[in-house]
Amino acid sequence: MKRTDYITLLICLLAVGVALVVVRCPRTVPWEQCSEVYKKYSQMDGINAAYIKDYRINDTLTVAVTLLEATTDSGWAVLQEDFNVPVVPKEYEELFCGDSNKVSVEGVPKKVPLYFGEDTIYNDLIVTSRYRRTIAHFVITSREQKRLIINKHLDDKLKNEATR
Repeated sequence: MKRTDYITLLICLLAVGVALVVVRCPRTVPWEQCSEVYKKYSQMDGINAAYIKDYRINDTLTVAVTLLEATTDSGWAVLQEDFNVPVVPKEYEELFCGDSNKVSVEGVPKKVPLYFGEDTIYNDLIVTSRYRRTIAHFVITSREQKRLIINKHLDDKLKNEATR
């Protein structure tokens, strides 16, 4: 082989290597762009936190969401207290926590109004799964976002019920 063939082969291998690195490396949001919820829980023991800046709800709508997963009983206790998730008595655990498809969707009032719309300030939403011990905190800036998120979770629940 000629020297130019080796150089061409090396350039091709380098290009493939760079493409693999770009595809395999996670794209992270800079710390200063993450939500306050993520910043609070990402450093806590017993809780895994993830922040998704543009979570796709449908073809046209994306929202910011922080996903929190308790990995220990103490982590779940912290999340239950901080997000006002009622503790289920032992005799009702199977009813509320026994099914992986059961979630609850609730509004969370914002401490500081971030959006002044026509006549209301929109609440953020949390979606709680007791079975998985997870909380998804959606940052809401419009009534339409809230409606679409609730509809998406209801549709997912109905699809899961239909496949049983």
